[in-house]
Amino acid sequence: GCHKFGAKLVGPDLNGLFARRTLPWVERMIVDPGVMVKQDPQAKELFRSLMVEMPKQNVPEADLGPLLAYVKSQGG
Repeated sequence: GCHKFGAKLVGPDLNGLFARRTLPWVERMIVDPGVMVKQDPQAKELFRSLMVEMPKQNVPEADLGPLLAYVKSQGG
């Protein structure tokens, strides 16, 4: 509900995500966005521009790899 491929919704467009961000960065943002917004310059800038913090997704570790593979397969 917050992201889309090919358009910005509440969160940024996911097309080209891995051209803009590294895999470890995306993983950290999914796992602990609150810490990222406080500590990471890119996440702080996203918060400043979007004015909304990504909520914690509680993605189980076993599901993180398949989720990221799906995003990549869709153009992320």
